[in-house]
Amino acid sequence: MRRMENFCTAALAGLLLLAAAPAQAAAPGAEALGRLLADYAPHATLPLPELTPAELEELANGEAIIRLNGTADDDDEVSAMGIVGVRLLEAPRLLLWLSVLGGNDERDWRLTPATLARGERGAYVRYQHIDLPWPVRDRHWVIQCEKNLALAAASNDRAWEHYWSLHDEGPELLYAAHAAGGIPRLSRDDLDDSIFLPANRGAWGLIDAGEQHTLVVAFLDAHLGGAFPDRLVRGFTKRRLRAGFERLADMATRVHESYDGTPAIHDGQGAAIPAEAAARAAARWRERLQLAAAGQAAPASR
Repeated sequence: MRRMENFCTAALAGLLLLAAAPAQAAAPGAEALGRLLADYAPHATLPLPELTPAELEELANGEAIIRLNGTADDDDEVSAMGIVGVRLLEAPRLLLWLSVLGGNDERDWRLTPATLARGERGAYVRYQHIDLPWPVRDRHWVIQCEKNLALAAASNDRAWEHYWSLHDEGPELLYAAHAAGGIPRLSRDDLDDSIFLPANRGAWGLIDAGEQHTLVVAFLDAHLGGAFPDRLVRGFTKRRLRAGFERLADMATRVHESYDGTPAIHDGQGAAIPAEAAARAAARWRERLQLAAAGQAAPASR
């Protein structure tokens, strides 16, 4: 009798789980994605090209759209790598945002990063140095990073954007930080032998497209300095951006495990994100995925 009772209890629990399981969240269609991008574009830091109906259909089907998007004037020689990429990812915006801004450059052995200063509402000054194979000289840059607070307000917090551009006093800030011991991995000769990028600006835009989907927009407009063929640079950047979208989706599943809120990452409104918020977002997402999986598996078991 007790076995039957336990069986009935388990069956009842299974039925309740099935009833509670939400239908698999449908990805936004091409028309909805077009509206989201149209609302985002007027407030974006860098110009967003209008996607064709065919591209919007590809976007709705999970494909990454990557386009050349030179943002400099015709007589400006620093637009060699104007690229914009858009992709719809099935992950909560908060976790993707933490993945974008979570210091992942520190995991690349070729990069030496350092935060030179921090401002209000998520603003900071960032230094990055990349070690390139001989005989190519290393490159480095100092960027001012900001949150697009006007975009968050205009979109009622639906769209967040983190953007950057070269700092006007980058070399001075760098050498002062190095003299103070703020960049221990590099010698003064390393700095002097490296080439400052003539241009480097870009942005990450993350638009909440529904409970399980985020529309991600990435801009990059940079010049590497030196005689790098434009075709080679653009082709390399397109491949890295496409791979970057894939990594983001994977990183979002575990970013909450490494984010402890110190230093804080700020959201699109400039508010610090506590570690507890990341953990809650991950738990909710994991629960929804489990319930959705249970709902899909139930018909096959009948």
